[in-house]
Amino acid sequence: MRTVGRPPEVVRAEILAELRRRFPEVPCWWGPYTCRWWAMVSWHGRPRLVEALNLEELLPLIIATRTRPPV
Repeated sequence: MRTVGRPPEVVRAEILAELRRRFPEVPCWWGPYTCRWWAMVSWHGRPRLVEALNLEELLPLIIATRTRPPV
């Protein structure tokens, strides 16, 4: 995704659309005060809040909650 020279709001909206397309059951959002990406995932039947600096960090966190056993 090309981000250089584009308004941050447009880039964030596109990222949210992609997250919702790939993970419709996972609420995701941009935290304007934390400047982080957030997702509420279900991990073995329990809600878990995950956060990341960017999309590249958030995607593996969402995917990992679907495959990793609980700690």
